[in-house]
Amino acid sequence: MSETVTTSSEVTKLMAESIAKKIGEKPEDVLWFFELKSLIEASRSGKLDKLAPKSDKSVGIDQPLKKLLDAGKKNFRKYKRIEENLRKAGLV
Repeated sequence: MSETVTTSSEVTKLMAESIAKKIGEKPEDVLWFFELKSLIEASRSGKLDKLAPKSDKSVGIDQPLKKLLDAGKKNFRKYKRIEENLRKAGLV
């Protein structure tokens, strides 16, 4: 690698590309995985509640429940697949 990396976003991009290539996933999926993993850990430790803005308004979702559940299942399978690939590669 002969190019000079100057920003953390460039470093993050290069790392995601390297990891994705090693495990056979897309770089954006690798970044998605680590962002989601970070949110899960923050939620478990109680830090997410401190970061979330407080609002008295209830927010509705204009999607059918079945569609939301299907999207959740798809994302859960994707998360578990990437986690298993990272584990096999010794990166998690």
